[in-house]
Amino acid sequence: MARVGSSIETESATITKVSADRLEQRFKSGALFEPELLERNRAAREELSRGRPYSLTIVLPEGVDVQPQSMNLDHFRPESNERRINALAVVTNCEDINAVSKFYFRYYAYAFEVKVFDDEDDACAWLDAQTNAKVL
Repeated sequence: MARVGSSIETESATITKVSADRLEQRFKSGALFEPELLERNRAAREELSRGRPYSLTIVLPEGVDVQPQSMNLDHFRPESNERRINALAVVTNCEDINAVSKFYFRYYAYAFEVKVFDDEDDACAWLDAQTNAKVL
């Protein structure tokens, strides 16, 4: 895991602190979606957030290889139980990944709002609205 400024690069993604309360996890094209790699990404988010709650955008490009065993694991349970994530926006313009993501987040319910998008601007606007709603 290499750290560059307010970003951490893992084998599968670049995680960036884009504001005081928002992180972005951008998967690399061709990245493997394996449990060990996903755990490294979670650790990177933890390091960048420094223990503070955050909103998260996850960008999944075409070519990400989702391994079946990854879909059988509850990847965000620690963050949900500890109220670490305020809201999660998943962005993908790949129909298959979009459908798989929606199924996954219906199956695993979390203490934070989750929405799947095909447009990054829409995802950011939604996260802003979620963040503003929590402040009020």
